[in-house]
Amino acid sequence: MSGLLLAPYNDSMRLGQGFNSFLQTPCVFDAVSVKLKETSSKSSRKSGRSEVPQVVSYSSRFVDKISDVTRSMNISSGSSIKHGTVTSSGNSLSVDENKFSASDLNAVVSVKVINQTTVLDDNAEFSPHKEVKVENNEEFFDVYGDCYISGFILGGDFHGIVSIKVLDATHTEAVKDQIKGRFNVGSKSGGGDFHLGGAYTSSVASSYGAELWQSETTISVSWSGGGQIKKPHEEWSIDLLFHAAAGFPARVAACPQRTWAILSRYDNNLSFLKWAQKQKIIARDFTSAQVYVADLLDTYMVYKNNLMRIQDVLTRPTAYTLGPGNRPVSLTVAALVEERALIKAEMRKIMRQIDELNLDPGKLRDIEIRAIESPEVWATRLPVLKEIMGMDLTSAAMQMAKKEALKGFFFVDDSGTVATPKPAPPTPTAAIPPPPPVVIPTTAAEGLIPSPPAELCTPGVKPTLMNEELAFVSDLANRTKYQAYRFDMRGGNLTHRLDYNDVLQLEETLTPAGWPKRFEVRFASWSPNNVVESAVTLYDNLRLFHGHEARPTREKLEIDLAPGEVINKVKIGTSKEGWGATGVSYFEVWTSKGQNVKAGSAEVSIAFVECEPPVGFKGLKGLYGSEGEILDRIGVIWGRD
Repeated sequence: MSGLLLAPYNDSMRLGQGFNSFLQTPCVFDAVSVKLKETSSKSSRKSGRSEVPQVVSYSSRFVDKISDVTRSMNISSGSSIKHGTVTSSGNSLSVDENKFSASDLNAVVSVKVINQTTVLDDNAEFSPHKEVKVENNEEFFDVYGDCYISGFILGGDFHGIVSIKVLDATHTEAVKDQIKGRFNVGSKSGGGDFHLGGAYTSSVASSYGAELWQSETTISVSWSGGGQIKKPHEEWSIDLLFHAAAGFPARVAACPQRTWAILSRYDNNLSFLKWAQKQKIIARDFTSAQVYVADLLDTYMVYKNNLMRIQDVLTRPTAYTLGPGNRPVSLTVAALVEERALIKAEMRKIMRQIDELNLDPGKLRDIEIRAIESPEVWATRLPVLKEIMGMDLTSAAMQMAKKEALKGFFFVDDSGTVATPKPAPPTPTAAIPPPPPVVIPTTAAEGLIPSPPAELCTPGVKPTLMNEELAFVSDLANRTKYQAYRFDMRGGNLTHRLDYNDVLQLEETLTPAGWPKRFEVRFASWSPNNVVESAVTLYDNLRLFHGHEARPTREKLEIDLAPGEVINKVKIGTSKEGWGATGVSYFEVWTSKGQNVKAGSAEVSIAFVECEPPVGFKGLKGLYGSEGEILDRIGVIWGRD
């Protein structure tokens, strides 16, 4: 059936009806006149129920793309994108795209059976409706589509999808190889094909448990024709799937149904060509666009899977950590919501391209060159599940981390649980003595007044701060909320405004950010010297970036920090003025485990500041300062355990 243009059958279809093959939507009835004597049926059924020489096509293979599934089912990729899911009217279709995308291995088993074909004769007449005026190609397409229904196929269609997700990521490839071995991949058909017979005896199928116990398996089955192919209360298994596929043609012989509509292009109809030549109408041809749209469907479904991941992060933030890609998305509500909006914008771009191709498939080349960001690259930036193998999920530290994370969603009552004492039994009114007067000495009363929270900056720093910085560290509410941080000296331009303050982002994360695990400072050319253009601090669930990346990197300070290791000393050099700006020309850090890394030029620096954490504080937690075309001021923020 690979040479035919087919669409899944539904009960609204009629012979001679116009049809949009790109979106698989029906158009006007009687686009082509149909007379009973002009139809013919070719049946595979011979005399007797026992002899039914059907046309049967088996296909079984491993697939990586959802478009491979839709192609096998003769479902339009454009229609799937417009609906936002793989769907087919009139078919008990069941495809879980999210499971498919998230799985490590997807096997598709399909059986197509033809019992009888009913088709219009080749000389069927195109029948334009006089009541409907068609003056151009667009109006013709809206009314008549690009093809018409020229026949129906009576038979059956069976599809089974096995999606396997390996639970232990460290053994993914090994488990995949074992499962493929069970599926007999090494058949003569090559590629990802496997056999439906031979290897799939009951004893072999039951032995899948040795491999599948390490995985999550989802089986989706849809079929038309063949009646009831399994017992109503019987659950699908791999063994049952293969047995049902093998016995499907016999069941279709007894219970066939209309499964597909055969489509014919208008420009293959001689009567249409004669009419179209007079009307200067050209029927649309979507042949070239279908390959590109299949790729768009795969892209769309990966984006859809990315949205599901973001929703899962928002639902259970303690299970995720920062993604491995460049510029990972932080685990804050604001960052995740913003990323979700950006992903939806890319998905709308794809839908607009489908609309444009539907209106004019001739614009394919112009549409192809428009950039749609790769969802696979995007996925590397999203938070990923933590490796929890061997972790003590009942530990007090883990429970405290979860509680702190969920406070941001108001899921936790921070007041704690306090046992309410039982009231004392009532006593007679006359027996209750009057309360004695409470007299608090003046000195004791003074002791009850809490002392104001400590300053947010180290000694000697306050006089050097800009007005905005001073206002932040002096605010009483900030001094109460951010007691875990201390602002220290800064280097670079000391006159610009406060543009960034990492304390704000650190307190917005869904889970505690912890200590930095990587720190980078990038230098670029500025006037005759190199100055800091950007800085990156990477945590388990947060990436803080400041500055720009407009110029080529001349030098870079990079340091990876082991668990428990922190930066406990920083030296910053201020550059000479160049191109009307002063910046940071030197940066050096020391760690608690003896690392010492530096970058830039001390010789061209006109001033230095050296910072170490004050008593009670442990190491560098973040930065604050000013940014323009360069990162012209950098200050150190210390944190405590």
